[in-house]
Amino acid sequence: MTGFRTITTRTLTAKRPIPYYARMKSAVLSLVGWIFLATSVMAQEASKPASVPVITSPSPIFDFGTVTNDPSVSHNFILKNVGDRELIIDQVKPSCGCTTASLAKKNLLPGEQVEVSATLSLKDRKGRQRKTITVTSNDPKTPRFLLQMVGSVHQEVSLLPRQAVFRYKKGADNPAREVRLRFDTPRPVQITGIVTNEAPCCSVQIKEEVPGKDYKLALKLRPDFDLPGTVQSRSAAIQILTDLPSNPKIRVPIRIQLDRNILVAPTQLTLIEGQDSSSQHLLVRDKRSRKLEVLGLQAPFDGLTYKVNSMSDSMKRLSVLIKNPTQAMNGSVLTLRIKDAEGAERELKVPVRVSGGVITN
Repeated sequence: MTGFRTITTRTLTAKRPIPYYARMKSAVLSLVGWIFLATSVMAQEASKPASVPVITSPSPIFDFGTVTNDPSVSHNFILKNVGDRELIIDQVKPSCGCTTASLAKKNLLPGEQVEVSATLSLKDRKGRQRKTITVTSNDPKTPRFLLQMVGSVHQEVSLLPRQAVFRYKKGADNPAREVRLRFDTPRPVQITGIVTNEAPCCSVQIKEEVPGKDYKLALKLRPDFDLPGTVQSRSAAIQILTDLPSNPKIRVPIRIQLDRNILVAPTQLTLIEGQDSSSQHLLVRDKRSRKLEVLGLQAPFDGLTYKVNSMSDSMKRLSVLIKNPTQAMNGSVLTLRIKDAEGAERELKVPVRVSGGVITN
């Protein structure tokens, strides 16, 4: 129809508000996203290796195999810093006194290395050996790095015990000491002689227990041997001569120690010159609380008298009186004779000092 227009009507709908829970859900999802992103970044940073020193060695264990008659073995270990910070070595410490170790420098830059010179003494050692050297450094992962020297020692000659020790009793019949001399060699070994010029105090008898392999040495102090004055000990040695090319002379150490089970106090009498008489006390006792008996007290001069008082079976007190002390008595020695719990008679020496004089041994 002419003259009419079509009018289109639009219905306007009001916009609905977003619910509260929907807004919270969106915020939580955004927060989770940010946390995930931050965690990823932190993980990537953490995955990067930290800058630290790292200690290592291409051969931390040195196996010297089996050695015979070698006094020692030596080896140079290599320490490297394979980290990316400076390595500082604080200490290089062997596990025992038989091993020594040293290095030229203690600070290693990344990529640098240093030698550790080590020596293991094999004296008196036999069988399997394992000694360690601990390297302490600022490596956070391995602050104590171990180096090792391992191997076996074959001793052709062995002494058991390693030395003859005498507990010397003055004036007593000191018993003999036995030392076993053993050979671990392919062929029998013969003893061809004995040298005692280093030990004139001893006599030696040799008995062959196993032909060419095992010998028993009986060492005995000579009857005229004595430890003079206040001497407490003495060292000596004998040499056994053999037909073994690698060990033609075998040294057997000897140690003589004064038996200190019987004690005298004081260890010296001090007198004053010019007095009419000087009264002193001597206390003698067995520190093992064993019975002892005083047989006498002798002096190389006149004017000595004494009286023995029994404090117990193991302790005696001597009241000593010396008349008219003079310088002639200075440096002289009193001889105290006793009998111990075994019935052995012994002599103990007590030096005498006169005031103003000097003792001479």
